[in-house]
Amino acid sequence: MCRRRGPLEETTTLWRNGLLVFALCDRCSASHDVVFSPTPAGVEVRARRRNPVELVTQEAPRVHGPR
Repeated sequence: MCRRRGPLEETTTLWRNGLLVFALCDRCSASHDVVFSPTPAGVEVRARRRNPVELVTQEAPRVHGPR
C-alpha cells in the first residue's frame, strides 16, 4: 500500500513465511483505517481513507474569447 520508504521501526508490517507481504508507514496509517482479516488462503488487507479527498479545480482559460 505504501510507496514511501522508511525504517521498519516506523512501519506496520505483515510477514508470511519469512516474506514481507504488506507495509504501511506511520504517516499513511494516520490517514487510513486498515483492517487485517484472516482468510482460508491467508490474510486480506483492506484500507480506507478517513477523510474524503478534495479536488480543487480552476476555471479553464478562455482561448477564443466568450462564445
